[in-house]
Amino acid sequence: DSKLRLIYVYVDGRNIKNSSISSNVAIKADGIVVGQRQGSVGGGYSQSTAYNGYIDEMAVFSRVLSANEVKDLYNSGKGKAICS
Repeated sequence: DSKLRLIYVYVDGRNIKNSSISSNVAIKADGIVVGQRQGSVGGGYSQSTAYNGYIDEMAVFSRVLSANEVKDLYNSGKGKAICS
């Protein structure tokens, strides 16, 4: 939510965490890092801080989805197909 400067994290349709951000987050041409803790923007890779598992149906949206939209998206079994 760019107005409130919050990032909402959902797992299996449930909101598990909200985090404050200090500035707008822009995804640059070289992408984003998922499943790896970064000590700083552009920080290096360390096997000891890598996620060991599977990430399925990860999505980043250009607008804030309501909690009901996230729940409906999860329950639909269709992935991102129901959101515009």
